[in-house]
Parts: sequence; C-alpha cells; structure tokens
Amino acid sequence: MKILFFKKGQSLFEAVVAIAIFALASSALIATVAGGGDGIVSANLQTQAAALADEGIEAVRSIHDGAWNEFQYTQSQVKQTPTGPGLPDQWTFNGISSPEAIGQFTRTIEIDPVCRDGSNTIVVCPG
Repeated sequence: MKILFFKKGQSLFEAVVAIAIFALASSALIATVAGGGDGIVSANLQTQAAALADEGIEAVRSIHDGAWNEFQYTQSQVKQTPTGPGLPDQWTFNGISSPEAIGQFTRTIEIDPVCRDGSNTIVVCPG
C-alpha cells in the first residue's frame, strides 16, 4: 500500500507560518524595548526625587546647626544665600508658607513642635 501526499499549497502555508512567527517575534522585541525605556525614565525620576528630598533634609540640618532661632516658620521653602567671596553659600528659610515647585516636583518643608515628658518620651503638646 502506497500513501501519496499532495504538496500543493504547502509552500504557501510555510510562508504564512513564517510571517506569523516573524510578526510575533518582532512585536515582542518592540514591546521589550519600549518597556525598558519606561523603566529608565521612571528610575531617573525616582533618583531626582530622592536627591531633592536629601537636599531639603540637609538644608534643614544646616540651618539647625547654625541657629535654633531660625525655626520660626511652620512651613517654608529653603534657599541658598551667598555669604561672601570665597565662602560657601548658606542655607536659609525663605519664609514663604507654600510648597516649592522644582520642575515637576513639589518640595514641602514643615516644622512642627515636639513635646517630651520627664522620661524623654514624645507626648502631645499642651494647647
């Protein structure tokens, strides 16, 4: 018994399958590249936000080390003011009671009183 296979249309079928495989592979590659770009942008924004937060913390620490009487605002912006030729700039509070817009970020520095009892535990401040 001899079985005959008809090969008409087989090359057309192979071409369609090859095109489908190429389309799937290329779309997967494009999705991977596009998704990687979003991750890079997100990581860059996160790095910028962390740097601005660290800068704000260091500015308040610098003002704290200079003089406690500078803490007269409940909410303020910080700025660098020149101290003189050859000297480093000094951080000061701007005194504006609004958040500071830096590009697409907003930095808010709020200072709240803290009260402690005799055992140095933080408690609710008296009214």
